[in-house]
Amino acid sequence: MRALVVCALALSLAGCGAMKEERELKAQESVQESRDAYETCMTIHSVDPDRCDSYKAQWQADFDVYQHLREADQADASPQQR
Repeated sequence: MRALVVCALALSLAGCGAMKEERELKAQESVQESRDAYETCMTIHSVDPDRCDSYKAQWQADFDVYQHLREADQADASPQQR
């Protein structure tokens, strides 16, 4: 019975790591997609770049989320300092 509990705990912890990696990967993909949209907009509207402000804002927001997730994951991975 104890081996079963230990096994279940190990699997759940491994799943947490996989979920973090998947979350970070999705955030990275969002950054790339919003960056591509912004660059496309800038190509189309190079004379009037203000028309691309919403795409730029989305790109920055996606990047901020991605950066926050990376920092949180790194903080979780590092040992607690007292």
